[in-house]
Amino acid sequence: MDAGFLGFLYRSARAGLAEERVRYRLGRRLPGSRISRPFRIERPEALSAGRDLYVGRNCIFHCGGGDHFGEQGRIRFGEGCWIEHNNVLWGMGGIEIGDYTGTGPGTQIISYADDYGLEFLNRNAFQLAHQMAPVKIGSNVKIYAGVVVGPGVHIGDGAVIGAGSVVTRDVPPWTIAVGAPARPIGPREKMSLRRCVRQAS
Repeated sequence: MDAGFLGFLYRSARAGLAEERVRYRLGRRLPGSRISRPFRIERPEALSAGRDLYVGRNCIFHCGGGDHFGEQGRIRFGEGCWIEHNNVLWGMGGIEIGDYTGTGPGTQIISYADDYGLEFLNRNAFQLAHQMAPVKIGSNVKIYAGVVVGPGVHIGDGAVIGAGSVVTRDVPPWTIAVGAPARPIGPREKMSLRRCVRQAS
């Protein structure tokens, strides 16, 4: 058998075992969590969550760490959160998500940005200055598929973000916002959601 192929199998097996160890440790630390595979996380110790966190397949959580970010960065979930498949959370600047909030497939939540000022022209790409801006998403928020939430954004409790939106500014509570950039288009009725949460709990 080809030595290169054997090396590939060996590296794949090691990566798979490392991923399983991380999922096992997170499962013990986060009560009621269900984390699908494949799943990748950087600095798992910087992830915290309430009960019943669900994470779909192919999600990537960057909680900081490494040469550029050190101990900076965190991702915090409340209770009953669900993160659908193919989500990427860039938590270097901090991401906080409230109770019973969910995201659709392909969502990206970004809490930092690279500094692309004119001085960038004289610097190596790996020496960029990073601007940190925490993202805060309230409770009972629904974010549909393909949404991008930018650095420094606050999304209020009960808000709904339409599919494919790019959220670059704060969204008030109990508001429906859509578009790129996302803009409010109307209110969200509160009582129906309260009934749903009460029946599910």
